[in-house]
Amino acid sequence: MQFGRPEIVIFRRAENVIWPFPGCYRISSPFDPRFHPILRKWKDHEGIDIAAPAGKIVVSISSGIVTHTGWIDGYGKTVIVKDNRHRYLFAHLSSIAVDEGESVSPNKNVGKIDITGRTNGPHLHFGIYDLCRESWIDPMLILQGKRGEVRF
Repeated sequence: MQFGRPEIVIFRRAENVIWPFPGCYRISSPFDPRFHPILRKWKDHEGIDIAAPAGKIVVSISSGIVTHTGWIDGYGKTVIVKDNRHRYLFAHLSSIAVDEGESVSPNKNVGKIDITGRTNGPHLHFGIYDLCRESWIDPMLILQGKRGEVRF
């Protein structure tokens, strides 16, 4: 576990993988337990936080069906997209560009980022729930692809 200032991770995406936040690759909080900056206690962080300016467009990384649009406590305005293997959670949005039940494809605009919910600045909280394992997984496992690279 780390203490003090969070580690900053810069991600270079694999060529064949869609990134949920085109042009913004700074991960301000990785998937792992962390000291929550607002709740001031250790808590599992079931996703990654990608830092970006407010108003930046967020896109789906997969084809699927939108299963939720709206407010989730802590996450603020949120979109959830489900395919046959995962649920993808996009949180802290200012606006939502899709409707529940809508089919989406990769690169489909699902909303814009802001600071809704419990957050200390504009960023996307991106989580992936594995339907087979019935648990949250590190989104980098999916986003890296075979040729991705994470630099510390």
